[in-house]
Amino acid sequence: MANGFVFGIGGKRVVFSGDTKPCDLLVEEGENADLLIHEATFEDGHEADALKKKHSTMGQAVEIGRKMKARHVILTHFSARYPKVPELPAYLEKSGNVGVAMDNLSVRFDQLSLVPKLIPIFREYLLKIVSIMVATTDLQRSLPGGTVRNRAAKRVPKSQTERRARKQTESGTKIQGEHRNKLVLRLNTKFSVVNFRVLIPADVTPENVTTSIVDCSIRNEGEAYIVSELKQANVVCIVYTVSDDSTIKKVTDRWLPLLRDVYGADHEIPVILVGNKSDGPTNHTDKVLPIMERWPEVETCVECSAKTMKNVSEIFFYAQKAVVHPTRPLYDADEKRLTDKTRKALIRVFKICDRDNDGYLNDAELNEFQKLCFGIPLTSAAIEDVKRAVADGCPDGIVEGALSLPGFLYLNLLFIERGRHETTWTVLRKFGYESNLKLGEDYLYPRVHVPVGCSTELSPEGIQFLSALFEKHDEDKDQCLSPCELANLFSVCPTAALSREILSAVETNQRGWITYAGYMAYWNMTTLINVSQTMEQLAYLGFAVGRSTQTRAGSVADAVKITRERKIDLTERGTNRRVFQCLVVGAKDTGKTVFMQSLVGRGLLDAMHTGRRHYPYVINRVKVKEEYKYLLLREVDVLQPQDVLSSAETAADVVAFLYDISNPDSFAFCATIYQKYFYRLDLYFFLSSFTSPRAFRICMVFRTRTPCVIIATKVEREEVEQRWEVTPEEFCRQHELPRPIKFTDAQIGLASGPIFEQLATMAVYPHLRRVYYLHDSNLLSKITFGAALAALAGFLVFKNL
Repeated sequence: MANGFVFGIGGKRVVFSGDTKPCDLLVEEGENADLLIHEATFEDGHEADALKKKHSTMGQAVEIGRKMKARHVILTHFSARYPKVPELPAYLEKSGNVGVAMDNLSVRFDQLSLVPKLIPIFREYLLKIVSIMVATTDLQRSLPGGTVRNRAAKRVPKSQTERRARKQTESGTKIQGEHRNKLVLRLNTKFSVVNFRVLIPADVTPENVTTSIVDCSIRNEGEAYIVSELKQANVVCIVYTVSDDSTIKKVTDRWLPLLRDVYGADHEIPVILVGNKSDGPTNHTDKVLPIMERWPEVETCVECSAKTMKNVSEIFFYAQKAVVHPTRPLYDADEKRLTDKTRKALIRVFKICDRDNDGYLNDAELNEFQKLCFGIPLTSAAIEDVKRAVADGCPDGIVEGALSLPGFLYLNLLFIERGRHETTWTVLRKFGYESNLKLGEDYLYPRVHVPVGCSTELSPEGIQFLSALFEKHDEDKDQCLSPCELANLFSVCPTAALSREILSAVETNQRGWITYAGYMAYWNMTTLINVSQTMEQLAYLGFAVGRSTQTRAGSVADAVKITRERKIDLTERGTNRRVFQCLVVGAKDTGKTVFMQSLVGRGLLDAMHTGRRHYPYVINRVKVKEEYKYLLLREVDVLQPQDVLSSAETAADVVAFLYDISNPDSFAFCATIYQKYFYRLDLYFFLSSFTSPRAFRICMVFRTRTPCVIIATKVEREEVEQRWEVTPEEFCRQHELPRPIKFTDAQIGLASGPIFEQLATMAVYPHLRRVYYLHDSNLLSKITFGAALAALAGFLVFKNL
């Protein structure tokens, strides 16, 4: 019998157990919890009683927390057995992350030592409660009408109840102008103040940001000090006296020009105009409206009173809001419209949320969008209210009961004009945008460490996402993407759809449209050769959206997996890899392009046409022992044997050397490259005698570093003698390579040809090759019997490396 709950509080994962015995299912469901609250009715040593009563001991509860990998554990339910503090085991003192919760329990005299440990906790807890209550009361007061002017709204927001905590950041607020000290001091009745520097903690503010407030005065500190503080500020509040026009004049004659001198004429540091001494009912904001029109950096005008505390807290709320949810990037106040960057970002959001790709958000999609961004669903009545609001202001915003793209853009414009731009920012940040309306670097390129010898492939989650994306945009369900469908799929990315050069690397139909197989092959190719590009494109396509959990944020890194190191695959004689790379080496005009294009089923004419827009890669699926693997052919750009190959080029799984049998110099090119990069001499030291530890002999062993295949092309032509020391057949025998394979005209365009199957098999099972060649056949006769045994043992151990 077990009873448990798993839920989220403030972004934290909390697990609460009722009366329960140790339960593996609870461990599984609550894995990596931030907090586990677990019952511990019985003391250690009473396991039998606990089992009979279906309860847990303290030790069992702590073990549950360890298995669950919970960051913190609270033991409770002691009073269910005895109304006193139980004996606390010594390991609780040393654990560091386990606490106890005691309700209505009596404490024995010998346990009074616990009390001093609890006093700091109670003090901090009660102080935090009081500060939150005071701050929340002020910040949730309804704003007096006509005392706040916002650049976009020009009026007070209708409601402040929908403010939500945003990402943790720190904003610095600088106060300038007249009668600032009283204003800061009145705010500081709730917070400590030292030299008019105030630090408001994040957990007492609606925007969940830590705010540092610095009071500046030219009279006291001088202009140099103010300039140094301004350079550190995220937002500036300029204070004037509502009844003194001279102070208003200083705003435009002194303070705003100073800010432009410090930040530049087109700076983006938001400014809040604060009208102080607004003790009476008269509204003076009309006096500063011309300033807002002329100076675009002014976000909001607020009238307040340090005497009556009117709008004092609201000033700093708007200052925080101007930093966390700035208006200028979203809204063009002169044109009264969304900025181009905002439109572009919201169009991407709309297309990602349009699950059925019909160009509209139906009720289900709208509700899913609401839950994704704000965590709560919309009622049917709320959805109808949204539609009515859009229909009233945007004639084509609602089409057949669904929200169109123009309607979606208008809805966000409506939020901004009503002073609710935090709503739009919540949406944008959910889809990866930062304050500059660009996707963040961490969002696009999360750190992925690829150890030496490992490679990158698509994870099952990545494959599932990309497959669903193809199905979404394949409107006619023909398993191909037309140029229009392909452009629509990549329309949310900053770069254009796949180029013709890239399309030449994958399978297409007769019209040149990419097939589903070619589409998946493209992603597997990109993930192997340029994983950063894959993650960037997947980020724009929306892979990370909606993948956040209680314990971690969604990341495009989840679409990628790191393969096991090749050395381990060799040791285990097996691999779970799905993508393998084959290096294609050969002199000019040996038929490399025709050979590579055959992997994707293109004939001679198509291959010759493709050669004009050359792309060095070709990829397709190849069957290897009843299982499909991806074989990626990579042509090496080597014009002469003296050219240098990079380490990345030589780190292939298999190498194909192509030579033209009708060209006498063709094979020499391949043989030179092979001996230079893929064949090496290894020296091994062996004991020459078991009785003499100082007697050694050296064994010289040549081995092929990578599985290699010699392929003869243009075999229908007359064969000529190759200008090399030996024939290609003898070369392969000497180096213990497979005999040369003939690539005939009949195999051109045959994607399932035996050559590609052999290349893929050698790449998947490299341990099957013979890797040693004893250069001196009489070497073993020259060393002693003991050394021969050692050499034989070494050969048996290493022969399959």
